[in-house]
Amino acid sequence: MLVVFILLIAGFAIGFGIKSYRKLTQIVEFLTTLSIYGLLFFLGISIGKNEVLFNSFGTLGWNAIILSFGGILGSIIVAKMAEKFIFRQK
Repeated sequence: MLVVFILLIAGFAIGFGIKSYRKLTQIVEFLTTLSIYGLLFFLGISIGKNEVLFNSFGTLGWNAIILSFGGILGSIIVAKMAEKFIFRQK
């Protein structure tokens, strides 16, 4: 956990230092997006190969599906609110 915290602080410091370099910032944003897509892809692979999950999918019920979609919808709403109120352009 300490390693994660140190990496987070180091990334914050580097990000703060390079924010004036527009081209470098765009490259970092692209690589971040690409990394997130890759992580989602590999998460999908790990879920897809999990036989226990697929065998018990019928017993999970509608509650699990509704909870999942509720979490996704809530995240989208909060992200849009943050974009509107916190990150608005001056």
